[in-house]
Amino acid sequence: ELLGLLQMEDAVERCRQIALLAPKYSMGAGTIKEAMAAMKQRTQAPKAEVLALDDLFSSETEAMDWVVPGLLPVGETVLLCALPKAGKSKLAVDLSFCVATGESRFLGQETKHGKVLLIAPDASKQSLKHELARRGFRISDKNLHIIPRWSIDQMAVLEAELENFRPDLVVIDSLKKITAGKEISENSAEFADNIIALNDMLTRYRAAGILVHHANKGADAIGVERARGSTAIVGACWGVWMLDRIPKPDPNNAKRMIVDPKDPKRILTATSRDSEGTTLNIEFNAENNSWEFMGEVGIEEPEARQQQSHRERIMNVLLANPKELSGPEIMELLGVTREQRGTI
Repeated sequence: ELLGLLQMEDAVERCRQIALLAPKYSMGAGTIKEAMAAMKQRTQAPKAEVLALDDLFSSETEAMDWVVPGLLPVGETVLLCALPKAGKSKLAVDLSFCVATGESRFLGQETKHGKVLLIAPDASKQSLKHELARRGFRISDKNLHIIPRWSIDQMAVLEAELENFRPDLVVIDSLKKITAGKEISENSAEFADNIIALNDMLTRYRAAGILVHHANKGADAIGVERARGSTAIVGACWGVWMLDRIPKPDPNNAKRMIVDPKDPKRILTATSRDSEGTTLNIEFNAENNSWEFMGEVGIEEPEARQQQSHRERIMNVLLANPKELSGPEIMELLGVTREQRGTI
């Protein structure tokens, strides 16, 4: 019956049939629509195929499309983790502003300009209004839609918005809030099924996702293991961004490290399936609630500026030459000497 409803082209007849089914199963019309959304997702699994190795190697290579170059691809989801009050929500809003308006770079990178859906049950409407205004959003900005209240059980609501609005980026703040009241604990591997279902839906609509989550306070956890809950949560996402305050020696106790809540500097560690990862020095700008890229950890500022200049010059060469280019050909078109090739 659910499949029959999904196949109906007449929307009015579909509504009539839902109304007839509701008393039959003692279910509300809204519950039937959620069951339809679940059935639609279940029946849209890609067809399985078997490839020989030469078929795979001879298949056309597709370039990865990015929302944030090197950090967030189109159709993938990143888990943004930090301890409370470290600035993870402000970082997500900063990215939303850069994508929705195209007026700023995000951590030094030119982002894709497009639509943003912000799901923010963690904040009150008044608090969210203040945060967005502080970052620079105006009433005339049409590329941002907001869902103030939403839970993982309301996938049909999200799919309807994805269908109608077609966002390039979906920010969900936070994982804890959208799964509140779920019987399955976030420490269980089964909890990641929620994220897998969410990722699948975003991928179908070619929307990138930022899923804000809390970090583990345990001192023994390192790397991606610092994301709170089951490691399956991390495994369900394309990448993890870990935002950290920078500890300093306690002036009253040389053996103790403390964090200064007024210090605007942070370290952002980004790891993913498809890259070696990167660690960035970033700094919060309280004037407009943005985050500024200060360079990669371990790389001095002059070298970081030179790398950015090289990157932009290489991109200009590639844009001007649509045919395939080898490494030496790129070097020649850049006009660099043999001594300069190491950094390129």
